[in-house]
Amino acid sequence: MTPALEVRSLAKRYGATAALRGVDLTVGEAELVGLLGPNGAGKSTLVKSAAGLVRPSAGTVRVCGAAAGTPPARRALGYLAELFRFPGWASADELLRLHQRLSGSTGGPTERAELLGLVGLGDEGGRRVEAMSKGMQQRLGIAQALGGGSCATCSASCAGVASPCCSTPTCSARWSACATAWRSSTTAS
Repeated sequence: MTPALEVRSLAKRYGATAALRGVDLTVGEAELVGLLGPNGAGKSTLVKSAAGLVRPSAGTVRVCGAAAGTPPARRALGYLAELFRFPGWASADELLRLHQRLSGSTGGPTERAELLGLVGLGDEGGRRVEAMSKGMQQRLGIAQALGGGSCATCSASCAGVASPCCSTPTCSARWSACATAWRSSTTAS
């Protein structure tokens, strides 16, 4: 089975500074992985490399079998930036509908309702972003990253992998597992 994320000998230099030195990582389907380390350890650089936003100095990154940054990899990847801002006037449902259109998803209202439910916003589809707490906006961000048929989902604070590209019970269970693990990690003290 093709890994959701495969990183081999990844290196990234910014001038004389080595942000990544020979990173190897394989993340299988439905695995949830957290990247831990101090500031400057390369966590964000690794995630941005997977998203195709940073070009590696050496090594390879593949997302669901496609080279990072290529159209097939971008279609397969849901990404949530560390610092993001959604338009305040949009409702949660409108925002997810926009991301469905951008990703070519055909999941419609059913997918949007399922995504909002998975991140604990099941009754908030009509709520405007500007009326949401920061925590609610972060959960909405996770929902948009999981949607649209992505087989890998990355955020700057963690790299989670799911396979929400179908509506079978197996895929729904994977969504639930990822959302539950994410909710647990955000509520643990």
